Amino acid sequence: MALLTAIATTVVRAQFRLKMKCDPQYCVGLMEFSRHNLRLLIFWSIIGGICAGALGIGGGLIYNPLLLSLAIPPKVTSATSMYMVFYAALSSVIVYGVSGQLYYEYAGWFALLTIIGVVLGLYVIGEAIKKTGRNSIIVIILGIIIGLASVLVPVLGGLNLAESAEHNVDIYEFHNPC
Repeated sequence: MALLTAIATTVVRAQFRLKMKCDPQYCVGLMEFSRHNLRLLIFWSIIGGICAGALGIGGGLIYNPLLLSLAIPPKVTSATSMYMVFYAALSSVIVYGVSGQLYYEYAGWFALLTIIGVVLGLYVIGEAIKKTGRNSIIVIILGIIIGLASVLVPVLGGLNLAESAEHNVDIYEFHNPC
């Protein structure tokens, strides 16, 4: 994996340098693929993967603010996040399917409803951006989602722990994941 990352970053940096050499105006507003920015992306990608796997939070909570801070346009940030979430979810589906823990009927319904939600969401956001001419709508929506998640995850987790404690479940005991 490290070798693939090294090759990919070398190719991306070379392409960016070529674009800058041919037409510097083309690169205005794009993220500069400097060693510092690439190291930052790699580091936070590893941290995001660990948090997503260990804590169950979406990687988008880490990647979206990082990409926005690197001056990547909100549309690109949102699309990149959806791309990463798709592959993370797909790998989880494969793991559950191989282990026999996937309910295919539920998975089918969730997939169908997700596709409808994505298409509808893209249409509504696209129309809102056309109407207002502002990409900041995406940033505002991301901020609202991150804010809600920051409040709801600990609150719902605490309520779940309280309910478990009421039923005399030892909340500190490790359970066999199999």
